[in-house]
Amino acid sequence: MISALSSAAEARLENQRIGGLQIRVAALCTLVQMCDEFDINSIAWAVPSLIHVWHLPPPAFTTAFLWSSIGISDKGHQRGAGFWHGAGRLPRD
Repeated sequence: MISALSSAAEARLENQRIGGLQIRVAALCTLVQMCDEFDINSIAWAVPSLIHVWHLPPPAFTTAFLWSSIGISDKGHQRGAGFWHGAGRLPRD
């Protein structure tokens, strides 16, 4: 259930119609997410070929898979956000 709105400005924002700007922002966010997923999935497709070309054992690619998983997880995001808050790039809550 939605809690009571705290201000008139919040009420206006919550009750406004969805316009072209919101649709374009959602489409852009979707495109960025698709590109990010392509990057992660391309590692899985490339590794079998790279194992043979570079003459490396399969466990040599563990680090690449590990860091890609950490990067997409919430815990990795939270750790990264802590760094960016400290660097002054994100406003603190």
